[in-house]
Amino acid sequence: MAKVGITERGDAGLDLSWLDKLNAGKVDAAIIITKDPEKLLGINIPDNVIIHCTITGLADTYWEPNSPRIGLSLEAYRELIKRYGGDRVVLRIDPVIPYDPWFRYLAILRHRNGRVRVSFLDMYNHVRERHVKETGRPFSLWNGMHAPLEYRLKVLNEMKKTGDIEVCGEPGISCTGCVSVKDMEVFGIESSGNLKRQREYCPCLAEKVELLSNKHPCKNNCLYCYWKD
Repeated sequence: MAKVGITERGDAGLDLSWLDKLNAGKVDAAIIITKDPEKLLGINIPDNVIIHCTITGLADTYWEPNSPRIGLSLEAYRELIKRYGGDRVVLRIDPVIPYDPWFRYLAILRHRNGRVRVSFLDMYNHVRERHVKETGRPFSLWNGMHAPLEYRLKVLNEMKKTGDIEVCGEPGISCTGCVSVKDMEVFGIESSGNLKRQREYCPCLAEKVELLSNKHPCKNNCLYCYWKD
């Protein structure tokens, strides 16, 4: 079975160790995720790589204190699209906070030129604690991990007016894995059709393997990061 690497443990624009593993033949292809797409512009990206450019519109808020300016990231996204096309460069809005003003996300989606993926904010207990520490008030928009389905669907349906949207790991919503049949088609690799069963609601294929070894927040220091401090 083929192996498709992914960079979920950190930022592929800040940690380039994935490239060494790819060049060494440890995986057959790679899907890299970054909030810093401009860092990739000076690299010759191999043909067997798909790039997820994460641009949430939250870079000007306490949620993402160290993320690049939105305009800089969008400019890098457009350049990567020119170089590699809309199948290999994915606009990723992750996370979406469904109570936020919709214009934040719709403004990002106006720049889409190919595939788009979204996921909604997961409120881990340690993220709630960070929120209190940062803002001086508890997070009160919803209880538990996930926002109510009706709110997530309401925002998602507005976003879908711009075109097809791939959804990542959301309860109650049809989802597409970060390593999917579509990705295997782009790579020209035959899929086993088996699922990895990495976590609930995740339909990633069994070909998926992690390329980064981080177990701590990256330098972007996003308040919602699933890694604990």
